[in-house]
Amino acid sequence: TINITLLVFSGRPDPEWSIKVDDPLYKTIHELFTAAKNSNVIKNPGEVVVPSRLGFKGFFVSEGHPASTGSFIPISHETEELQKRLLESAPENKVSESLKENILEEIENQG
Repeated sequence: TINITLLVFSGRPDPEWSIKVDDPLYKTIHELFTAAKNSNVIKNPGEVVVPSRLGFKGFFVSEGHPASTGSFIPISHETEELQKRLLESAPENKVSESLKENILEEIENQG
């Protein structure tokens, strides 16, 4: 299981969801996440300084434990494809289509 938190809100809980091994996006996300971890592009717990800005800040992602204790994936060109797949995996009851469109634009414009 991959646990994901979308860091987007201030003053209310950020959306969280999980994707299981049988999810069509699981393999792609797992491979992109592993590659990002191996290239030191993402930050591990304890190294994380989430930007203090309004709106989309990135994602927390973990495998097998709560996302909030996982790795921080910031808005960056190096993680653009991973961020797009994470956003795509969000269920509509967690992240509305209009919010997805706004975040996708931020990802493509690097924040």
